[in-house]
Amino acid sequence: MPNSTNNHTPATGARIPEEPNLFPNFPGMSQKDKDSFNVLDEPYKLGPDSLVQDGIPRGNIIKYHWASERIFPGTERDYWLYILTQYNGSQPACLMVFQDGETEYLGPNINVPVVFDNLINKRDMPVTIGLFVNPGDTLVSASWSV
Repeated sequence: MPNSTNNHTPATGARIPEEPNLFPNFPGMSQKDKDSFNVLDEPYKLGPDSLVQDGIPRGNIIKYHWASERIFPGTERDYWLYILTQYNGSQPACLMVFQDGETEYLGPNINVPVVFDNLINKRDMPVTIGLFVNPGDTLVSASWSV
């Protein structure tokens, strides 16, 4: 049991933290940065770049399905491409890949396509194609989840 007067364990003399370290992988993180992760700030409110703005061209989101018998045989996955409406392919574009595409990044909680539209329109971001990839699923695991 810790010694309450000096806040050290009697066996090792190691200091007991006054509060749990919520950021063990970031030992150099400043208190100010730690405080910015306050869980009491939930739900997160989207900023203006995450909200649809009038007069901004909207990109297109196209759904595809991919299956391969050579790479992870029997595994299939859905993926989506976001392409800016005015992009014509005459100039190179950047590519940004998102794992867990549909559930995390295409929905209203993050609104990546809307952010892309707004930032590209303001020229705060280069023309970028978004690739949103869902985890693969095999026919065997799909039949178990039914």
